[in-house]
Amino acid sequence: FNGASNSTGIPKVVSTDFIVNTTLAPVVISKTQILGVTFDIPMSITGCTVTINGNAIATSVTTSTDKKTLLFKPTTAWDVNLLNLQNLEISSNCKNESGIAYVPGSGVSVYIADSLLYVDSTAGNDGNPGTMQSPMKSLQAAITTISPSCTGSISCALAIKGGTYIISTNILMPFNLSLFGGFDPADWKSRRADKTSLAPYDTIITDS
Repeated sequence: FNGASNSTGIPKVVSTDFIVNTTLAPVVISKTQILGVTFDIPMSITGCTVTINGNAIATSVTTSTDKKTLLFKPTTAWDVNLLNLQNLEISSNCKNESGIAYVPGSGVSVYIADSLLYVDSTAGNDGNPGTMQSPMKSLQAAITTISPSCTGSISCALAIKGGTYIISTNILMPFNLSLFGGFDPADWKSRRADKTSLAPYDTIITDS
């Protein structure tokens, strides 16, 4: 996703404020989420967009005060595909203020959900709305909250931080609700899903 190095003045992605993939794990976003991408040098927003599976997505683009962070907001919802992961990339039309174009890398796998809630067994609260900033605490509450939205072809997901989640009663899950564990307890920005013991990323679901 980072593309080319900056040794020749070519813009390079240095961070994102959405959930990034670090190993085998996909990025998980909601279809209404704004994507913030930070480059190492000031950028121009003219013509800059993102692609999903190679298709350009119409976006409105703004910058942070230093013009290094581009905020991509789709003019319509991100395309949602319930069954398949998709590939997200920044387009080569993105240029720095000197007109030098960003060179796309291999992109990242992305799961785009119609409805998405965040769950944190340590800092969450089941009275919270389930946003990244105010996550829920228990799987029972999160599944109960999101389930009414998971009808028909609606794609639903829970993003779950590393930690232990105790199940005290039977849970009925909609068939189109996906659970994504292994998120960094510190900041939601990295995720490990390569099935090894990787504390503190481990998401453990157990009964009482």
